[in-house]
Amino acid sequence: MFKLAEKFDKKKLPSEFVERYRVCDAHTLKVAIWALCNGSFDIQQISADLSIPHSAVEKAVDYWLKAGLLIDIESTEKTRDSAVIAESYEIPRLNHIEISNMSLRDPNVAKLIQESQRIIGRNLTSTESARFLSIYKYYPFEPEVLLMMLEYSRKRTRRPFSYLEKMAAEWHESGIVTMASAEKHFRILEQREKNEAEVQSILGQENPLTLKEKQFIQAWFEDFGYGREMISEAFAQTGKASVSYLNSVLRNWYSSGFRTVNDTRKEFTNTVVSNDAPKSAGKSDLYQRALEQLERSAKKGGKK
Repeated sequence: MFKLAEKFDKKKLPSEFVERYRVCDAHTLKVAIWALCNGSFDIQQISADLSIPHSAVEKAVDYWLKAGLLIDIESTEKTRDSAVIAESYEIPRLNHIEISNMSLRDPNVAKLIQESQRIIGRNLTSTESARFLSIYKYYPFEPEVLLMMLEYSRKRTRRPFSYLEKMAAEWHESGIVTMASAEKHFRILEQREKNEAEVQSILGQENPLTLKEKQFIQAWFEDFGYGREMISEAFAQTGKASVSYLNSVLRNWYSSGFRTVNDTRKEFTNTVVSNDAPKSAGKSDLYQRALEQLERSAKKGGKK
């Protein structure tokens, strides 16, 4: 994932771009223009959006990274994020003596082990029991919530206790510890699954969605407020059965203030920098079209 190194000022293009756009090839120029118009992106997304080979996008991104126009988000935050994740997911692991003592003091322990074995369909190993009861001890989940989480984990992976540990850390961070909050969150998760299935139906896809694709779809419904009608329209206008590609279109629509299908149809030809221009168009033409697009976006932003 990448993003612009500095916030774009409509009155002045970044000097890193101005000083180099005249000497770079067409693919490298188009990548820079797309970045200026859209901000953050990943290589797969821009390759699909501009119909440029993945290798050419990588070369262009490397060029603009060295020029200072782009920064690599993952490389600058990878170490910090890894440390945060590790800290969030790691809790002390109970040993067999601690488990025995806890069983004598807390009548819920025996019930939790019995119910967890029913959910898993077999006796727990000593390691699984320790992981499960450690979550119970160190997080303030109600017993019923913990069992509900285990059931959810079992349905989604062959390693339910690893999944449960991560899920417990995330839920605790979000304050989901009571039955009421858990039931509300499960309704959200259920709706997200329905939304994902609906998008796959629109696109005629059967392959499992990636995590990034699920995040895109979640944003369409929950952040943009779009539904089946807008997503179907984006697919109809582009003909691209790609979640990543449609994300760039829908994000552009949302940023432009388009909230209905009629909004998109009124200015369909102006929503993105056209990829249908004659291949003979020179770099100056590409540059001019980019500036026109940026100016349109600036004017729309000023009206809000």
